[in-house]
Amino acid sequence: MIDAHKRLILLPKSSITPTLTRWHMRVVSIDQLAKLLPRERTKMGDESFDRMKNVARDVESKGLNPGVIVLLVVGGLVLLFLIGNYVLYTYAQKNLPPKKKKPLSKKKMKKERMKQGVSAPGE
Repeated sequence: MIDAHKRLILLPKSSITPTLTRWHMRVVSIDQLAKLLPRERTKMGDESFDRMKNVARDVESKGLNPGVIVLLVVGGLVLLFLIGNYVLYTYAQKNLPPKKKKPLSKKKMKKERMKQGVSAPGE
């Protein structure tokens, strides 16, 4: 992985003829790039390279991406919620008594007896 203060650039390797040049890829830091590239020694040129150095330092010193932090916090809360639900469910299964069934109404009892073929008393 390329560091934040280094860039992958194309530099001329050697000159074959005056018009043709072979190129190769090389990872260089901004300081090396400033030494390799011919440039005019003007005040504006020096400032632009200084700004590039400062940008590279700022990228390194920021630390974690805020999006990654939000993702970790939300993911942690969801995981905590799921684990808590599982723990409460297993506790309830072990310690709570089973649910009581509702008593059947008289109408439902008559229907069940009729289905089974037993006549209801008084009919």
